[in-house]
Amino acid sequence: MKPNCSNQTKTLDFYIVGIGASAGGLEALEQFFTNMPPGNSLAFVVIQHLSPDYKSFMPELLSKRTAMHVTQIKDGMEIQPGNVYLNPPRHNVTISDGRFQLKEHESAQKVNLTIDTFFESLAENQEEKAVAVVLSGTGSDGTRGCRAVKEAGGIILVQDDKTAKFNGMPRSVIMTKIYDYILAPGSMPDTILNYTGQTSPVSSKGPEEEKAEETNDLLSKIFSLVQQNYAIDFSLYKQSTILRCLDRRARICQQPTLEAYFSFLSVHHDEVENLYNSLLIGVTKFFRDKEAFEILRDKVLPEILKGKEESVPVRVWVAGCSTGEEAYSLAILFREYMDSAQKNFNLKIFATDIDSNAVEYASTGVYPVSISEDVSLERLNRYFIKRKDVYQVTKSIREMVIFSIHNLISNPPFYKIDLLSCRNLLIYFQPELQTRILASFQFSLEKSGFLFLGSSESTGAISSCFSTIDAKWKIFRNKGTKSRPLIDDFSVITTGVKVMPNQGEDYIRRLSRDTWEMEDIYVHLIEQCLPASVLVDEYGDLVQVCGDADKFLRVPKGRASNDILKMVPKDLSTAIGTAINKVKKEKITVTYTNIKTSLGADQVTIDLCVKPLFTKKSGILILVEFNQLAGGEQKGCVENFDTITKLHERINDLEQELQYTKESLQASVEEIETSSEELQSANEELLVSNEELHSTNEELQSVNEELIVVNTQYQYKIQELSDLNNDMTNFINSTTIGTIFLDTDLCIRKFTPAITREINLIEQDINRPIHHISHHLINEDIVSTSKEVIENLIPVEREVRSENNRGYIIKYFPYRTNENLIKGVVISLVDISKRKEAEEKLLKSKQRYETLINFSPYAIFLIKDNIIQLTNLEGVKIFQEE
Repeated sequence: MKPNCSNQTKTLDFYIVGIGASAGGLEALEQFFTNMPPGNSLAFVVIQHLSPDYKSFMPELLSKRTAMHVTQIKDGMEIQPGNVYLNPPRHNVTISDGRFQLKEHESAQKVNLTIDTFFESLAENQEEKAVAVVLSGTGSDGTRGCRAVKEAGGIILVQDDKTAKFNGMPRSVIMTKIYDYILAPGSMPDTILNYTGQTSPVSSKGPEEEKAEETNDLLSKIFSLVQQNYAIDFSLYKQSTILRCLDRRARICQQPTLEAYFSFLSVHHDEVENLYNSLLIGVTKFFRDKEAFEILRDKVLPEILKGKEESVPVRVWVAGCSTGEEAYSLAILFREYMDSAQKNFNLKIFATDIDSNAVEYASTGVYPVSISEDVSLERLNRYFIKRKDVYQVTKSIREMVIFSIHNLISNPPFYKIDLLSCRNLLIYFQPELQTRILASFQFSLEKSGFLFLGSSESTGAISSCFSTIDAKWKIFRNKGTKSRPLIDDFSVITTGVKVMPNQGEDYIRRLSRDTWEMEDIYVHLIEQCLPASVLVDEYGDLVQVCGDADKFLRVPKGRASNDILKMVPKDLSTAIGTAINKVKKEKITVTYTNIKTSLGADQVTIDLCVKPLFTKKSGILILVEFNQLAGGEQKGCVENFDTITKLHERINDLEQELQYTKESLQASVEEIETSSEELQSANEELLVSNEELHSTNEELQSVNEELIVVNTQYQYKIQELSDLNNDMTNFINSTTIGTIFLDTDLCIRKFTPAITREINLIEQDINRPIHHISHHLINEDIVSTSKEVIENLIPVEREVRSENNRGYIIKYFPYRTNENLIKGVVISLVDISKRKEAEEKLLKSKQRYETLINFSPYAIFLIKDNIIQLTNLEGVKIFQEE
């Protein structure tokens, strides 16, 4: 036994195989145990969805498939290898200190995830000696428990969904990509025995220093191989975590040593992907550590949103988001707080992770029904949509979260973060990397931002930069000191070669020289060749200034704006606005001449040329030129600019646009208000209906699974009874002994064909009273004798003869059930006619023999042991004479 410091329980020195099965699982279990040899050093625990109202025949059925002892679990029962344990109905099963613990289901209306509960307990207590097997079943029970087993270092086997009668449970685990094997049930035993029978490939042999040096060298090679494929360096991860993962993968690939596993890894590229996924497995769930989220709700969120304007964005960063549960939990928490405060802040949650598969899974927002264990029914109805066997987050919550791939080690951090959550990720890093990442976190936070870490993590070397909000749940607040990061050289990201600063600058300069020279040429050409002009987008926002156009532009007072109409003199504003509108509508070049405007103290006259430019990326851009056009014909619309006339035209255009916009807005507002009222009313009704249907559906789903399990067991029992009935029918038809089965009312239940020779019975006489039936037995009262046997419970046996002079032995026995209850009488009629004939022949032969002896003229004596046994008449005379 080895101690487990985390939960203060002992880990058994043998493997425990937890098997989760539901509908259709009986056939898979039979295939599994038929191929599992007895006498191994494994303990098997079968967890099924059982009906609380029906007796389970599983112990009886499985006992026929294995020589191991099959028993139902009792509270406090000690776990022993070489046994198969079955869960009892109405109870959840857990393990503690090598014994089973039973707990009754909390509520009949709540979905009881008995497989998840056991797998999580198995992972916590057995760690790397845990084996999880998921067989046929509906729903997703077992998926969350498999995550816990994988995190603890155990292995996971899933039934191939092509062989499963119900593939809901296997497919749910397969979708998460946390499995180690996908096999048919009959192939699983060999795989489990091969895995559990191996010694640790990373166990030390020989001198410790030499072994450590060899291990480090191999680890460097393995890290390099993974980095070549995924551009991620695991060299700064904790070596104990890495070695445990390598140990498990080597056993799965049946490699006896770490060297052999590296050789295997070099050849099999798919194993590199499996190793990469194993290293990145993260354990998370909705509202993990509910007490911590309550503190966030009561202490942190009010501080973040206090005094903030609704237009100012609230920025949250979830680093190492894994499959997204943490990010969505924070989104729900913020949504609830904003609803209660009747405010609507612009919330953006940046959820990042290095694992692209996890980010892709999280971005879909689809989770198994097992999240009902962590999310309240009210939140499920409000923030999730039930689709068959999954829940999907609502659009309003999904839009709050932005998922992206991000490497904390090499990528720069986000900035101006109000709340940063990074839970149970730093514990996998070496101390120097932890310090570097915490420094970047402190840099990314707002002056009074909050940091939320895992329960086993701390701020470490930069604790002086934070004040503690809650020591238990590791919630900290930034003190606002934007100190220099503690790691001076950020070029050392991993254990790779350090980049020299001077050499790096020269290298960058050499690589970029051509690019810089071309940019200089472009800028020079623009300045020299273009007249005074500006480039704006279709909304009039300034994009680029060319030539000597700055004399026509000025920075407006108040809030900074890029609107060209606010930056030019008023005399030009009307002309430019009118021209831009015309260009956007007609897509032609517009030229206005003789525009008088003031530039400082000078009065000048300019020509204005506005041209459309079309680009692939930005669409339409507009070039505004301030110049005197050259002579010749002008393309497009050329006219002398009359300020008063154009001003009135511009005002009329703007009034028409404004009137149209007002009418459209009013109509839209009225439609939205009407629709909103209708939708609110419908939504309230749907929420009530949805809650009722959700509860009813879960109950029906649970009952349906239980009935499927019960039905399968009964089908097996019916088959056994059918076989037994066939055997009995053949026996009755073939026996020469006549038998009648009577119930307590002396009605005929069943009879054999042999009895019909003396008792006049046909098939239609079943269920008729026996006294309605005639017989050929002389002086035999069947009815009274049967009553006497039922009353006295004493068997009766005697010889009788029939009217056709045949001899029989008739026997009356009480009909007893397995519970020793009397349910009638059994009458047997054994034909002894041949025996009677033989007895009569023997008697006649004896008489003739005696007559022959008596009339013989000689004295005959039969002597045995000096004693005369027999003599005839002549012999008697001799005795008399003497």
